[in-house]
Amino acid sequence: MSNQQKKKCFIIMPITTPSEKLAEYNNDVEHFIHVMEHLFIPAIEKAELEPMLPIASGTDVIQAEIIKKLETADLVLCDM
Repeated sequence: MSNQQKKKCFIIMPITTPSEKLAEYNNDVEHFIHVMEHLFIPAIEKAELEPMLPIASGTDVIQAEIIKKLETADLVLCDM
């Protein structure tokens, strides 16, 4: 998008692979991170949107951060 701010797409998805499900994902503890980095982010960027990642840092309250991103995103991609 030239001269315009890109619309934002908030990604809602698991971040960690639950230990009881590891065998289903070839013991890849970062399976969902790989899905986000190699599938979702490139697709969102190809659609000329700015990805909003489902990651909170520091002392952020994760629920508050999720609600804030839901309110401000133009589009939400949910993979549950």
